[in-house]
Amino acid sequence: MAKVRFRDVLNTTGRPYVIQCTADGDALSRRISATSDCVQPREIDFHGCTKEEDLFAAVIRGLSMPYSQLNWDGFDEAMCDLSWIETGSINIVILNGVFLYRHNPNLFQRFVSSLDAIGAEWAKPATEGESWDRPPRALHVLFSSDRKSDLPLPLLDINL
Repeated sequence: MAKVRFRDVLNTTGRPYVIQCTADGDALSRRISATSDCVQPREIDFHGCTKEEDLFAAVIRGLSMPYSQLNWDGFDEAMCDLSWIETGSINIVILNGVFLYRHNPNLFQRFVSSLDAIGAEWAKPATEGESWDRPPRALHVLFSSDRKSDLPLPLLDINL
């Protein structure tokens, strides 16, 4: 990715929705929190995640989802809802995403692909005349990593 303002990335409804940041997860979360028009970032920790059940349990915990378990269809539906997260841009920080990538690259890729599609859904207004109508909303998932070569994702070059 070309050098861009961090705030602009977090607030855009454009791609990429899933990004690698070479930054410590805590520092990344603090930087997001300091960006005035962003809601408090949510953190998902994938340490020890090697199977779908592990991934979904980590997502439920990290996003404080009102569910006890998920499958892929339920995950997609829940991620397109997120009604329990306050308004503003939605930014999710992934900790230990490299662990998941190294131990189950297929699961990692399916997760990333799903998140990209979910980001695209949030970027469009929901105007079905139902109670869930909403304007476009930015959703980005930022994978914290140590090195630029850790993950096969677009890299956000920021100075934390």
